[in-house]
Formats: sequence, structure tokens, C-alpha cells
Amino acid sequence: KFFPLKQSLFSIENFLTCYEEDLKKVKIRGKIKNPLNESIKYINNYLNKKSMVFLITDMQGLDTLDEDLIKFLTYRNDVMIIQVEDVSLFEKKSYDISNRKYFSPMFTKNRRLRKINDRIKEEIYQENIDKFKKYRVSLVKIDCLEDVVPRIIELLKIHNEMIYK
Repeated sequence: KFFPLKQSLFSIENFLTCYEEDLKKVKIRGKIKNPLNESIKYINNYLNKKSMVFLITDMQGLDTLDEDLIKFLTYRNDVMIIQVEDVSLFEKKSYDISNRKYFSPMFTKNRRLRKINDRIKEEIYQENIDKFKKYRVSLVKIDCLEDVVPRIIELLKIHNEMIYK
């Protein structure tokens, strides 16, 4: 299918509807390995004009992004990534969805585990910043609702500095 993308709400809705239908067809054939990579492939197939692409994902999605897809996407487009920070397992009442119960307080109150977890998350974030910098992709991390607007403004500033350096 080919749809000329236009700046109208109808065009965007049409694009997203067709994407959803194609995604359902892929799910029927088998399990999707990485939905974000599949989305980028889909965008690469249908974006013909230079565009600004915002990818919104969590740490796991960001870490599993295919570098070749990002390279190909940035060839024609400006790409900005927003990493939404996962909920901390070290809060007072952290809930384990898969086991349908709250985590043990012995686990959630362990400061040593919390420091190790925070250090690993920061290392992964820094690796991703370095990985995407060579493709002129700007990246920010959003931790809480109050940070959304300031961090998006920061993302646009970072991207502006990268492009017009």
C-alpha cells in the first residue's frame, strides 16, 4: 500500500489504521520479535519526505533497537527518542504483574540492590546516548509526569545543537 502522507488528522489516522491492520497480520503469522523495530521498518517503507520522527519507548525497547534501522531512518529523517523510565521495583508497594502479587519488602528495601540497579540503568542509558550520537539522534529520559514538558524542550534543544553544529 502507498499513502501520501499529508499534514491532516485524517491522513495520520489512515496511516495508523493501516499500520495496525498490518501488525495484526504479522501477529497472526507468528510472534513479533521487537515491535519497535517492526514499526521503524514500516515507517521507512512509507515515509517519502523528510520528517521529524519521535520514538517513545522504555529502556528495554531502546536497548533492543536495531542500529541499522536507526541508521537508515536517520538518512532521510530527524529522529528524536524519548525514553520513559520504568517504574522502580524499589518503591514501598511495587507490584509484580506476572505473578500477581506485591514484591517482598525484603527485596524492595534493599539499598545495595537499589544502587546496583540504578548504576546498571545509568550505564545502559549512557551506552545508548553514545550509540545514537553517531547517527545524530537525540535522546532524553523522562522519569515523572512533571518532567514531560521540560525534557521535551531539552530534547528539541539537544537536537537543534546536533543538527546545526
